[in-house]
Amino acid sequence: METGHAKNVANFSKLITACTSFGADYNPTSAKLKLTALQTLYTDSDKAVKKVDTERKPYNLAIELRKTAYTNLNNTVQSALDALISCDDVPKGTIADAKTLVKKIKGTNRPAKAKTTSTPLAPDAEPTATTYSTSRQSYDMRLANFNDLIALLDSTAEYIPNETENTIIALKGYAADLLSKNTAVNDSYPSYSQALNQRDMLLYYPETGLVDITLKVKRYVESVSKLSATQKKLVSSLDFKKMSKNILHF
Repeated sequence: METGHAKNVANFSKLITACTSFGADYNPTSAKLKLTALQTLYTDSDKAVKKVDTERKPYNLAIELRKTAYTNLNNTVQSALDALISCDDVPKGTIADAKTLVKKIKGTNRPAKAKTTSTPLAPDAEPTATTYSTSRQSYDMRLANFNDLIALLDSTAEYIPNETENTIIALKGYAADLLSKNTAVNDSYPSYSQALNQRDMLLYYPETGLVDITLKVKRYVESVSKLSATQKKLVSSLDFKKMSKNILHF
């Protein structure tokens, strides 16, 4: 993923070098194709690609820490439910409510999803506004249901577990940790998202982005009769990859 963006920028540098070697024969009418404009676009794009890499690291770390923190949530709520059921004189309605919350936390009460042929996102896929929002809602909802379960247990006088991990204090501590992990992800996302937007605007925005500018440069070079086939190939042989619209961040 990141390699494609970096390669586009690297090849753009080679394109500038080739056009510079043409000397006075490279003289496009469009200001956007002038060497000074190309150099500015290269410098900005190179910085933007590197900025994404810088911002990605804390975001991915926060994502991984959150994933790890939530790993034991299902076992934790099941253990608490089992402890509740094993206690004496617990109202049936309380147990039923607790079971419903546990199902929500585990996701076992959701209707079966229709089969899809779409390719799943890679583990390190860059988040779009939609994928980030969906993921955030999922984690926030699980935590909200966990807090509701804790509140239910806390209000149930009969719930007096002997195991430390099932106590209200332990459950509240775990919930607080999950909240901190959610917050870390949410706090690291805006700067990462902004970096993704800046990179994609510079590289892929229609007409003004690096890739589209490259296509225009190639067209212009082909139009210059003074340049030899060998010279023109210095530009035409450079590959630039366009990105699918559904993964761009603008």
